[in-house]
Amino acid sequence: MKTKLRFICVAALCAMLTACQTRSEKPVIPSEGLAKLQEVSITEMEPDDQLYKALETFSRGEYKQCVADIKEAATSMRTIAATADQTRKHAIEKAAESLDRQADKVAKNQVQNIAALYQSFGQTGRALAGNRLTITENEYFNHSEEKSGALLAKTIQQLERSIAYHHRDLSVGEKQILDDALHVATQLEKGNKVDEDDLKATLQNIDNEIDKWNNEFEAL
Repeated sequence: MKTKLRFICVAALCAMLTACQTRSEKPVIPSEGLAKLQEVSITEMEPDDQLYKALETFSRGEYKQCVADIKEAATSMRTIAATADQTRKHAIEKAAESLDRQADKVAKNQVQNIAALYQSFGQTGRALAGNRLTITENEYFNHSEEKSGALLAKTIQQLERSIAYHHRDLSVGEKQILDDALHVATQLEKGNKVDEDDLKATLQNIDNEIDKWNNEFEAL
């Protein structure tokens, strides 16, 4: 239920910002919007948090700060890429390059509506989620079940954000895959034993969805 609420909050925030703001209007996010932003934000200072700040500053017309937020996220992505598994490195670096291009466009007054930011921000979320899948598996085999579960839950949250950026609902099959993964994450967080094959199958199912979403959204 909590995961579903997070997804609804992110989707509502994106829809609200897209509907009411262009660069020339410089609207302010209503207080209830800020409350929702706080609710879905994770505590660690990571690229997805920095990009949420970029959305907030863009919406207030603080474009210089928005550029700084996006560039900070790109720098964080490159830091993550430096120690990422080789199978994940390319996607993370590619997302960082996309963020750099987006920051340049904002700086040059070439982004008139916040919706133009969603493509690269969603790409970043999926790259981070893919990387967390690898870390989740590593933690599991290091016998850190609780940490593995927390990482998997955060991965699911990131993917829901990524889809929300594109104003697209999850299909029944996609939702089932994420719900099943959340169940596994909850068991791990409780310290319960999860079968190795079940965990691998869960992670592979999510990985397949990430590949599918990347192909779908890059074609837009």
